Amino acid sequence: MTATWRAYLIASVAAAGLVSVAADGAWRAIAVFALVAVSVVATVVGVRVNTPPAPVAWYLLAAGLGSSATGQLVLAVSAHRADAYPSIADAFFLAAYPLLFAALFLVVTGGRWRLRVDAVLDASIVGTTACMILWVLVVSPTWTAAQGTLAARLVGTAYPVGDLVLLLQLLRVSRAVRVRNVSTRLLLAAGVVFLVADLAVPAAPYVLGVAAGARFLDAGWIVGHALLAAAALHPSMARFRTPTAGPVSAIPYTRVMVVGAAILVLPLSAAVADLFHLSLHLERVAGFRVTLMVLVAVRAGGLLTTMRSQSVRLARLASTDFLTGADNSHHFVARLTDVVDGTEHVAGAQPVVLYVGIERFGELNDTLGHRTGDELLRAVAMRLAGAAAAGGCVARLGGDVFGVLVPGGQTVIAAALAVGLRQLVDQPFQVSDVRLTIDCSVGYVVAGEDGDAALDLLRRADLALASARSAPGRVARYVPSMDCEGVLAPVLMAELPHALDDDQLVVHYQPQVEATTGRVIGVEALVRWQHPEHGLLGPAAFIPAAESTGLIRSVTLFVLDRSLDQCARWGRDGLELNVSVNLSVRDLLDQHLVEDVRAALARHGVEAARLELEVTETIAMVDPVSSIEVLSGLADLGVKISVDDYGTGYSSLAYLQQLPVGRLKIDRSFVTDLVRNDASAMIVRSTIDLARNLGLDVVAEGVEDHATMRVLQQMACFALQGFGLGRPVPADELPGLVLDIAARWPSIDGPVVPVQRGPHARGRLPVGLGDELHA
Repeated sequence: MTATWRAYLIASVAAAGLVSVAADGAWRAIAVFALVAVSVVATVVGVRVNTPPAPVAWYLLAAGLGSSATGQLVLAVSAHRADAYPSIADAFFLAAYPLLFAALFLVVTGGRWRLRVDAVLDASIVGTTACMILWVLVVSPTWTAAQGTLAARLVGTAYPVGDLVLLLQLLRVSRAVRVRNVSTRLLLAAGVVFLVADLAVPAAPYVLGVAAGARFLDAGWIVGHALLAAAALHPSMARFRTPTAGPVSAIPYTRVMVVGAAILVLPLSAAVADLFHLSLHLERVAGFRVTLMVLVAVRAGGLLTTMRSQSVRLARLASTDFLTGADNSHHFVARLTDVVDGTEHVAGAQPVVLYVGIERFGELNDTLGHRTGDELLRAVAMRLAGAAAAGGCVARLGGDVFGVLVPGGQTVIAAALAVGLRQLVDQPFQVSDVRLTIDCSVGYVVAGEDGDAALDLLRRADLALASARSAPGRVARYVPSMDCEGVLAPVLMAELPHALDDDQLVVHYQPQVEATTGRVIGVEALVRWQHPEHGLLGPAAFIPAAESTGLIRSVTLFVLDRSLDQCARWGRDGLELNVSVNLSVRDLLDQHLVEDVRAALARHGVEAARLELEVTETIAMVDPVSSIEVLSGLADLGVKISVDDYGTGYSSLAYLQQLPVGRLKIDRSFVTDLVRNDASAMIVRSTIDLARNLGLDVVAEGVEDHATMRVLQQMACFALQGFGLGRPVPADELPGLVLDIAARWPSIDGPVVPVQRGPHARGRLPVGLGDELHA
């Protein structure tokens, strides 16, 4: 179509030149009609071929040209009455203007009838000013002349006014569309040609010295129609787009300039007239002046309303987290300050500040994508907001950390609040058609007891949250000893990569004992950091840093390598023990994990059956498809798979049966309370019975005393682990600990139910990077 539009435009201009020199008569009128009618056909062809995004706008353009063509046909038919002015033809000519205006309006709005009051008012102000200038310079001289009837003068005035309105709308098109191309420029050129031609009609007797109906003016109208049709024929018309994206409330800079200039025309012209002692005959434009003042007053009122609403909106945005809609940290600090010692302070009240942190959120983001992660954050914010007490405040303080302020809290209910929030967030979420179960930790402080100043309370709540991540129930209240750990956290995060390179990480081993014989059958590997300045650091001090910096995989591989090496050494010394290593979410997503494990086993000459790899049930549920694929690959090597911390998540044994799992490790929170709590005993017994029926072995963590050992033996638990049997020790101390356990293994009164080993349990229990790696 590129050559077509150019050929059409050249032919139309040439034909317009011929018409302008042709003699008046019916054939000339028919020629003008034919040229305008061709522009209608060309416009429709352009729409059908180029398929613009808003075809209705271009069809309206064709309708406007068709109305103009009809007017030309009327003129051709009534050529014998050519001197009649105005005529029926003028009605068709004038009817084209609203159709063309509507077409240009839809071009700007992308085919939608969207009307903004402020834009209408601005256009009215500019249009009124332009019409006033047009009246003073062009229309008024002919209007006040004695020639012509009132109808003729009204029609003669309507043409340039219509052209001016179209030209202003065309300027808006040129500013609004994202791509200013040939089609845009052709439309603008058409508006200018129409305006010049129609202005020449009333001005010709005074400016050009020729009759108002001079034949050459027909050429301008023909060319104007041809330019509109050429704009439709040009392929670039398909690249028109809706207005440039920007803030909804923002007013374009150019629009502000144009409207401001329009408003200043009247006072500036009066000032110039005063300065040079000129007479502008302002009484002739009294109607324009009144209209302009009313429009400006209405626009100013609307602007004030908009500014007030924007002020409220900006204030809200300044205190709101853009992603979740919850309060942001700035507003949370301000509210806490008011509650503690400001305008909302109530004597005797003990406000509670709780920090809620989502565990492994970064890994979940990597697994399911940022869109799902964002939806999860919004869901957590809504759930916390629904649980906050009246007058409370929920804010997003960081990537995966939320703050909850309870102004009227008390010490006695603070712990219950923390546990309740943790249980609330631990409930499954439905986001992006995916059912997710997440873990969270809660740290809290009580104003008045744990601090008085708002900033101190916030810092201590953050320390409590860090401590809660390693606490058995994932809930912790601030205690002064946390201050030292908090100071070290950023330092350790920066030093951890060097610790891996400098061999500062060490592995300690905690024994696991067969419940029926007291024989040590395996050990769990627990990583420590032998820091050159701060001494031996537990995993709680640096594992969160490893997870947040992406070094957790390096730590896992380090423990795997050291544990397998030590297992081989013990085997050469006659001590047959198995080893187990925990896997993180990042490990399960690593396509190279199976090969890494295969290489490590081969490097140290350890049988695959000696290695057990542990995953928490929550990790296994994050991405079931990938989990099953990777764990199946590991099981095919002969490695044993176990589920750690069982009972703390929301998976079922039926679901876990889909995984190549051979062992469950019951979380210590159930085992430590086994003797005193009937509910815990029932949970442990049911888990052991059901697991045994499914062919799974069960290991109980957190065994602290002989009474707990006896109960677990009677429940037919396969293996035991805990401080009551042996604490984690360096590798060189483990043989002595094994002998010590054998020497003090308690005698059991009465018969002991023999353990029924499941068919999936290949070999004995190994050494692992257990739950304390993540504690």
